[in-house]
Amino acid sequence: MLREIIRPTSEFYNIHIPKEYINHEVEIMVLPLFELGNQTNIQVEKKSFDPRNFYGITSSDQESIDQYLSNNKNEWE
Repeated sequence: MLREIIRPTSEFYNIHIPKEYINHEVEIMVLPLFELGNQTNIQVEKKSFDPRNFYGITSSDQESIDQYLSNNKNEWE
């Protein structure tokens, strides 16, 4: 994902599309931005999904989760 904050000086702006986005659908949005101070030209790296980041997010224990998943699986069989 790319994000760039600019202060345009005309009605036209050229953008660079990364090679990995070519022949894929992309969304280009132009929105007004409220002041962030001196932050400009911010680029955000796309982070990979890591399920370990979700450890402890629920108060359910492993046994109740396994039972829930097993019940849902049985409904489809």
